[in-house]
Amino acid sequence: MRLALVAIVALALAVAVSASEPRRVLEHKAVRVIPVGWTGLGIAEPSQTLTLSLALTLRNTKNLEDRFWAVSNPASPFYTEYSTLEELRERYAPSPKTLARITAFLEKHNAENIQMTLSADWVSFTINVSNAESMFATKFARFRHSSGSEVIRSLLVPPLFSFSHNPTLISE
Repeated sequence: MRLALVAIVALALAVAVSASEPRRVLEHKAVRVIPVGWTGLGIAEPSQTLTLSLALTLRNTKNLEDRFWAVSNPASPFYTEYSTLEELRERYAPSPKTLARITAFLEKHNAENIQMTLSADWVSFTINVSNAESMFATKFARFRHSSGSEVIRSLLVPPLFSFSHNPTLISE
């Protein structure tokens, strides 16, 4: 279920606009069926704190795939010539400008404890439900699994969205 929340939040971040643009109207698809084994407990408390993780879009993914196969293929002259974490980040992670814009966007919505992974392909942060609902134009609810575990997630799923088709958004 945590993975589903991460995926939904990652998709929702894609609809965020830069500070200079007017707010876009989002069309959501409601998930009407709660998965088997889960029970809805009602809306999430607005002050409840969430810890969210977002996958960030990498640059040069075609080159990354080519490099992967080159270092993995025994017939390649680059076989086992692995890149360092620093080299991978420099070549494929979002640009420093994009990372700064993402951080500014999260801060604008009162996110705290913003942390990028060393590879700069994930960002995690804490935010209250009210601010997350505003940021992602969605509503969060509480659910309990038959095992007793509880989660907070959204049943409103924004449409798939690509930065490459919307260059004015957070990504370059």
